[in-house]
Parts: sequence; C-alpha cells; structure tokens
Amino acid sequence: MLRRTSGRSALAALVAGLALCTLVPGARAEPGPGLHLENLVPARSLAFLALEDIGTWEARVERLALVKMVNDPEMRPFVDPLRADLKALLEGGPGKESPLPPVVFEVLRALAGLRGQVGVALVGFDPERGPSVAGALDFGDRLGDFVAFLGRMKEQMADEMPVTAETKDGRLWWTIGDPARPAAFATTLRTSVLVSTDRSWVESVVTADGAAAAGSLGEVED
Repeated sequence: MLRRTSGRSALAALVAGLALCTLVPGARAEPGPGLHLENLVPARSLAFLALEDIGTWEARVERLALVKMVNDPEMRPFVDPLRADLKALLEGGPGKESPLPPVVFEVLRALAGLRGQVGVALVGFDPERGPSVAGALDFGDRLGDFVAFLGRMKEQMADEMPVTAETKDGRLWWTIGDPARPAAFATTLRTSVLVSTDRSWVESVVTADGAAAAGSLGEVED
C-alpha cells in the first residue's frame, strides 16, 4: 500500500529520508511491534509518504500474471538472455566495470530485510535551517542484521562514512555529518530505525516508547 501527499515535496522527502537512513549504523534492537510514522509526526507536516507491509511484496509480485508468464518454463529461452544482459550491465563482467559501485548492491541486499512500513515525512521547512525530515524503517526480526551490516560498512569506509556515536542513558545514538553541525540523528526503537534532521523529535519518540503522539498526522487520516 502506498500513501502520499503533496507530490513533488513527498518525493523529495522520501529521497532525503532514505538517503539518511542508509547511512545510519543504528543502535540497539528492541522487542515490540514496528512503528507507523504517521502516528509520530504532527498533522502540520508538509508531506508524507509510506510504503506498507514491504515484507509481503515479494509474495504479491509472484502472483502477478506478468511475473507468472515470465517464470513460465516455455518463456525461459526468451527471458534468460535478457536477464543475463541486465545482470552484466549492472554488475559488470570480464573486462567490464559496473556503472554502480559495489556498495550500492550491498545496501540493496541489506534493505531487502525490510518487513513493515518505510515512511518519511517532511515535517517543516525553515529558510535558514532547511527542511526538517523524519523517517522510520521497520525491519521486523531482521533489524539486528541491518544494524550489523551498517556497522561493517562503517568499518570498511572509515572516514568516508561521517558518522559518530554517543551513549546517552544507556542508548546508543548516531550522528551523521559534521559533529559541530550534524545533518541527522538516528537510533533504533522496537523493530524500526528512526532517523531525523531534528534530534528532539527522535528523543520524544523514544521517550514515549513509540506511542502515538497527540495531534499526529495519523489522527487526521483517521
């Protein structure tokens, strides 16, 4: 299921939010149901976009008529060469380099662990400070795998991945960008990764243990 508001603004917010999330080597995983971002951001948010129940998408796709046709054994002589050409184009081959860096494929494989909602909201915009973006990615029981993957990425990329960590009240927080002027903050809650350009928003969600906020966008949608 896809919900959206404010077309171009929502798309821009989605790109910004997911870009931030893929750079965050999260914190600790906690039990409990995944989060729904519309219940955590204010109704005054300028744009919101969410992809729902991502863990069920593969099964749904397999039921599509076109996919069934492509997977038909009688179609393999036509489809297999196309698949091989596409794979060679993306991953490269003997004497050829992929147009995409290897890290892209690693990130995509890690994001395959998504299970619930992926949401991003453009909460506000300040002419001097820029956009205020909030996001949440629900990995379900795969959250630990994603956090471990990002930890490995940080070790491999070292200074190329400008992320610092700090412990506050027993919780590990990650800061993205220049420590003097951070671009975003992140941690984990329940089965989700929380990330935002506004640390106070993340702290308020953590303090409330992910409970729906009063005056949230979710209340308006209901």
